[in-house]
Amino acid sequence: MSGQPFRRLGLPLRSILGLPWKRPRGRRSWTRSATRRWSGSGGSPQACRRPCWPSGATLVEATAGNTGLGLALVAAARGYRLACVMPEKMSMDKRVALASLGASLVITPNVPPDDERNFRNVARRLARERGWFHTDQFANPANPRIHESTTGPEILTQVDGPIGAFVAGAGTGGTLTGVGRFLRSHSPGVRIVLADPIGSRLAHLVSTRHPDVDSPYQVEGIGGSVLPEVLDLTILDEAERVSDEESIETTMRLWREEGLFVGPSSGTAVAAALRVASRPELAGPVVVVLADSWDRYFSKPWLSWHPDPGAGRGGGTRHPRRERNGPSDTVVRNSEVRVPEPPF
Repeated sequence: MSGQPFRRLGLPLRSILGLPWKRPRGRRSWTRSATRRWSGSGGSPQACRRPCWPSGATLVEATAGNTGLGLALVAAARGYRLACVMPEKMSMDKRVALASLGASLVITPNVPPDDERNFRNVARRLARERGWFHTDQFANPANPRIHESTTGPEILTQVDGPIGAFVAGAGTGGTLTGVGRFLRSHSPGVRIVLADPIGSRLAHLVSTRHPDVDSPYQVEGIGGSVLPEVLDLTILDEAERVSDEESIETTMRLWREEGLFVGPSSGTAVAAALRVASRPELAGPVVVVLADSWDRYFSKPWLSWHPDPGAGRGGGTRHPRRERNGPSDTVVRNSEVRVPEPPF
């Protein structure tokens, strides 16, 4: 946690930042908590020490990257095999990291959720046809439960006094739902706010309970076309929609002005938090989760086309684009997603 206020970013109130990317591959002790999340052990250390799946089992997960990386660490430590199904939108850096940890990758087209080639549908099919264990972060109730029992209390113990608002993006919605439930039970006046990319349908669902037309956006790992099963809309008070441009600009300002090397979904969350914190009626600090790290996006085009935020204020250059190729024997790129035998 960091209590540093964003004075250069114009935040008039105290802010509290959760920085899970400062820990190995993200959220607190992934080799412990990731196993609890998807085994359904509900945070029990005793249950976590027992094998969650048979020795040598193959796990499969549809992931934007973070969950896959956590599961890859668990698989490596416990002797499991892991297949990660990712949309081709996700960065090459994430693919390289997953492959380096021994995961097999299946890259799917960026298609709607009703298309059989959608990454979630492909993960379900692989589990069904091959007998693999589908951890299914989008529907697994252990996902929000572990955040309610660990992340929420962690936040509350590090914040003095009542919290004004909790702001986070939603990939599965596990963090927002779990932390939101815990904070609401201890601080009834807290506002639970979804930070959502423009192009995602989730913000519209929060406001109207009806789906909107979605459109492409560059930010990875949050937002979506359908409501994740674990995201509890009744917990949310409101949603703030943030454009790609504002997300990336805020991300780069966090780099240069605050020394926080986060990724663009963190920029989305902070941009939303800045709006919430500027409201004069808000009582208490704004807590925002910065879930991703900059080192997962070196290969993305926005690092080359977006101007350095220092330009026009005493200098600045454009960031060169870095091209990387993932291991060809573990990355499957096929528009029909005909999955070959995995290289296990």
